[in-house]
Amino acid sequence: MRKVRNLFGEPETILPAVGEPPITRWVYPDFTVYFEHQQVITSVMHR
Repeated sequence: MRKVRNLFGEPETILPAVGEPPITRWVYPDFTVYFEHQQVITSVMHR
């Protein structure tokens, strides 16, 4: 999470963790980053 924040800055929105394992989403203007615990699992470009 620290590396993402260092590369891209603060996200517009940090959505609360959902499920088990906990999945957290950080929303940036052009993409969303998905985390499982502290690990990036994927990122998705917005249309």
